[in-house]
Amino acid sequence: MFQMTVDDAKKVHSNLVSVAGPCLNRSHFSTRLIDDLGNEYDAHIPFVKPLVFDESSIILGITGSYDVELLKGRTLKNAN
Repeated sequence: MFQMTVDDAKKVHSNLVSVAGPCLNRSHFSTRLIDDLGNEYDAHIPFVKPLVFDESSIILGITGSYDVELLKGRTLKNAN
């Protein structure tokens, strides 16, 4: 199961947030994510393929208007 911890979050525009952080099982990423509080998110990889700095981190785009400070530190995993 894909899982990531949000280390950094930035508002790209009014309906898009970029999040980055360490992850597990990147190859199992799905577009529906859920956090540790039960909130669901529509996420996507913002490029044609993952921007890879190393295999243990990821950058994602999350559609919606969210407070980026509240996203920091949250654990996101597949909502399946």
